[in-house]
Amino acid sequence: MATIKDIALAAGVSQATVSRVLNHDPNISVSVETKIKIFDIAEELEYVKKKTNVQSIRLNIGYVDNFSKLALLDDPYYLHLINALEKYCALQNINLFKLINIDGTYFSSVDIKIDGIIAFGKFAKEDIERLDSITENIVFIDSKPNEEKYDCVLTNTYLGAMQAMNYLYNLGHRKIAYMVDCYSAENSMYPDLDERQEAYQVFMKKHNIYNPNYIYSGEHFSYSEGCRVTQDMLKNTSDLPTAIFIANDSMAIGVLATLMNEGFKVPKDISIIGFNDLASTRHIKPALTTIHIPIDSMIESALEILEKNTTNKSEFPQKTYISTKLIERQSCGKPGTIKKKVPIQKN
Repeated sequence: MATIKDIALAAGVSQATVSRVLNHDPNISVSVETKIKIFDIAEELEYVKKKTNVQSIRLNIGYVDNFSKLALLDDPYYLHLINALEKYCALQNINLFKLINIDGTYFSSVDIKIDGIIAFGKFAKEDIERLDSITENIVFIDSKPNEEKYDCVLTNTYLGAMQAMNYLYNLGHRKIAYMVDCYSAENSMYPDLDERQEAYQVFMKKHNIYNPNYIYSGEHFSYSEGCRVTQDMLKNTSDLPTAIFIANDSMAIGVLATLMNEGFKVPKDISIIGFNDLASTRHIKPALTTIHIPIDSMIESALEILEKNTTNKSEFPQKTYISTKLIERQSCGKPGTIKKKVPIQKN
């Protein structure tokens, strides 16, 4: 496993800088480019090069996302997915190009015929139609628009949530909270309830311990929203949970930092479990227990579908679910006797 020192040497910065960036320190004065470089290197040093069969015919693949640099820093999950795609394409001798949306029209960085598109995240109907005008060979990662037409690769988030809930329950927790972003909550602009929240509610109701007041939602997945929502929870919840399942690692790191800043001990007072298994979760204290998403497997599956479709596109689109795995670290333990603490006064 890579260390803070390894990342600092590769990035050409101090170990303190690496530590502060991976912990989402809002007061650090480094450029956006340096932060992205540190996140990239942290993930790259965890990357295990696999033996692959090099393509005999060189494919031209485009990729597209709807995220700004700041959004990718707030939640580096998609940044790591894009990096994994770039590495895999290099190993497989695949040409990879970014598609850019300019005034509602998608342009490739090169003037060449695109064999297929990898689309990361959710897209509006109009944007999907624009992508379709380039090629019908599109694989969506982490979304499933028009399942009668498009292939998609998804994380089995329902399974991952059940793994998290069973783990906390077996530790003895009964007052378990759930934290999510507004796009995944019940009042989301998207019609389908996030499968993590669905699993949480099914589990809690099955064991007769469901409390709707233990569901907290932020504006988006980020460290800062994790901090804000946790502050609101501490201020407005009289009977605090003994464990919190957070649907995203970046948000979970913010939750953990806020609890510790307010005098709580993790996991003695409150247990924390995240989702994604970002590289930074290994380097915080306590290291974050989380649900691992096999990013490499998602990319490989998406490219295999694209490659197959270039020669023989199936009449029936494929939906591929990738399983998750619980990663035990130091942020979870048996429930203690927790009392609401008076917030520490800041000078």
